[in-house]
Amino acid sequence: MELAYIPLPNRDASPTIRGFAYQVDVTIARWLALRAEQTLELEYGEDIDLVSQVLTSVGEIQKRWLEQVKRHETLAMTLRTPEILTAIANFCAHRANNPDPAIELIYRFTTNTRIGRERPSPLSIKIPAITAWQRICSGQMQEPALTHAITGIRALLSTAQRPARLDDVTWQQLQAFLHQSTQHDFLAFLHAFEWSTGTPDSPQLRETVCQQLVRDGLAPSESESYERYDRLFLYVLQQLCQPGKKQLTVADRNAQLARQLTPSERALLHSVLSQIASLTEAVDQLKQEQRLQYDLLTHIDAQLQQLSSDFTVHASLSYTPPPPDLEMPPPVHHHISRKTVVERLVRQLSQTTWFALNGDASVGKTHLAVLLAQALGTCRAWVSLDSGHTYDQESTQLDRALRRLLVQPVADPRSHWYEEVISTLGDGSLLVLDDLPLLAGDDSLSQRLLLLVRTCEKYGVKLLTTSPYPLPLRGPDINSPIDSAKGERAVRQP
Repeated sequence: MELAYIPLPNRDASPTIRGFAYQVDVTIARWLALRAEQTLELEYGEDIDLVSQVLTSVGEIQKRWLEQVKRHETLAMTLRTPEILTAIANFCAHRANNPDPAIELIYRFTTNTRIGRERPSPLSIKIPAITAWQRICSGQMQEPALTHAITGIRALLSTAQRPARLDDVTWQQLQAFLHQSTQHDFLAFLHAFEWSTGTPDSPQLRETVCQQLVRDGLAPSESESYERYDRLFLYVLQQLCQPGKKQLTVADRNAQLARQLTPSERALLHSVLSQIASLTEAVDQLKQEQRLQYDLLTHIDAQLQQLSSDFTVHASLSYTPPPPDLEMPPPVHHHISRKTVVERLVRQLSQTTWFALNGDASVGKTHLAVLLAQALGTCRAWVSLDSGHTYDQESTQLDRALRRLLVQPVADPRSHWYEEVISTLGDGSLLVLDDLPLLAGDDSLSQRLLLLVRTCEKYGVKLLTTSPYPLPLRGPDINSPIDSAKGERAVRQP
């Protein structure tokens, strides 16, 4: 029996594919895990639909996992985040469009970002609403906390603002469900919605896929796994760019793994990857220009203040710089993995709070730091500094970056909100400071770095820094850096 699932309109992404690399990588990971009796449908219900036909005592049912894949630049999402509210509202619409009990819908929200805490929050317990949602579904929450959490989540969704890009009909459909559903129905809705937050971003996900190809016997070696990954990547990309219904099966996967790319396909893949690289370089250039403009405006403002003082005229220049980019830079495509070196560094970092990579310019410190962060899979923020800037400029840049990690700004003193930032990252998380300038040991940036190391040690957060200069820092709370091969230096935990 063919069960007809009714998707929401305008799901086809053939005209534009936003964040397509991340979506393609997640699709490949799902494709590799696919069983013979299952099918993947792309851009039909959601980004990825995993469809199974299941025979039960009451007949055949269609079990469909609707997966929304969202790569986001912010470092934390809450139930007030527009993309999450949109996903929840869409799931409510999917259920309303498909009331047939022979179609079982499960929604999965997959994102590279972590969970943030709502402020203010209607929940009586001081945890993020999404965390409470997960605990409800896993059976970890008991009464009376269970009822309080369910009531708080319902209240939070009922009072949220409609996302700007979500149509009013779908939003009102969700609001009607929130106000009219029984506790039993609302709890069933919560159990049918799965959260997959903090998942690896594209670079690490690609590495994981290649390792899985070797582990599952689908590629004979690491180098061949990259070649076979390319075949899967290009095939999924081509499918996404086709209009209409798009399906992936185990047979499709095996066929692609068994064939070789033609010269024209290899040229197409090279063109796509080159376009991505060019766009990434252009964005990096724009970010650098923004920073230069900010420095220039800061200098102009200082001159303006001096003129105001000289002529007893009150004047000011107001400029709000763009928020710092905290995304980890992508590695070079088909880069050398340096597996042995990375494994050794992972072992060393497990014994330290702070690990510093030092060496001359252009020796690959940033690339090695990216590989190390990928291997750990716990990087929550990558702060790019500039060894050519002043201490005060870099101190300001560091503070602005750390403040962006907060869902809500925290007042001074600095030690207070440093603790708030680091504690929210979570035990075992990684924070990267790339391209530290030459430190004097008693400058403003050195003092912030010392405070950051102490706070990271307190909350079990790992700190990785790179710099073309050796570290001069000494103090009662930090042992002397230990020299090791290739310019790598570690500060061991007290």
